[in-house]
Amino acid sequence: MALAAQQKGRRQEPPTDVEVEGIARATHVSPSGQKKRYLKVVLRLRGAEEVSAARWRPLTAAKDDTGLSLLPGPSVGIRSVSPGVTTTVLGLGAHKGEYALRLPAPTAKRIALLAGQVRLALASGSADARFENPLGAGRRTLRVASRNVTLESLTRHNTGVRGTLQIKPPVMPFASGTDWQGFSMTWEAKSTKKSGSADLGGTQPQFVLVLADGTSRPANMVKAQTTRGASAYEVEWSEIAKAQAIRALLCRLRGPTTERPLSFRLTNIALP
Repeated sequence: MALAAQQKGRRQEPPTDVEVEGIARATHVSPSGQKKRYLKVVLRLRGAEEVSAARWRPLTAAKDDTGLSLLPGPSVGIRSVSPGVTTTVLGLGAHKGEYALRLPAPTAKRIALLAGQVRLALASGSADARFENPLGAGRRTLRVASRNVTLESLTRHNTGVRGTLQIKPPVMPFASGTDWQGFSMTWEAKSTKKSGSADLGGTQPQFVLVLADGTSRPANMVKAQTTRGASAYEVEWSEIAKAQAIRALLCRLRGPTTERPLSFRLTNIALP
């Protein structure tokens, strides 16, 4: 068993732009069957390759060109759809925030103003936990980047390889200090290509097998579950023949994150 750790990083700045991806009139149906119409607005970051995660805050201003406020007060009745923010998508270049707003005035043609803030998590560098000869070797734990990385198992499965790992403390999508009490998330990434990488993106680790011939094989499927106590991962690699010996398993942890605010102010947006 050996541990190889490397740190490499560069200064990363937040992107400078937020744009509108889509606007639509939608209907929310409550559990009691009550229907409420609202305006669905999806925003996204542009030039977000260096951002590991984005947390969209409630809008500070939203009005149409008649001056009517579109901010979703409690009387709108769609807070089960959006308490200001409905979704945050993790992954490189895929950071989107979805907002549920009041319907504009019947005579309105445009959204005159949308203003708010998105908090960006920016990671610097990376560190590798390297498990040598991991196939069927049983449970091992390595300490890297202030975390315990545990390889629970790595076995051959059908025509590929399957592994389970655990990381403590858990890998959260935002900088340390954020209140994640009771936080829980499950998500999955897949690639159908033999050489494809199933990268969860964000601050989540990458998993790579190093074969005996020196070639590297990124995972084809990763399923993650994160709670307050730990992050657990199920990882699969496809089309690895039994004749192909496995030299090592790499768990690449992204570097520490810092959280920075990015304020935005969008104007003169056409209504559907």
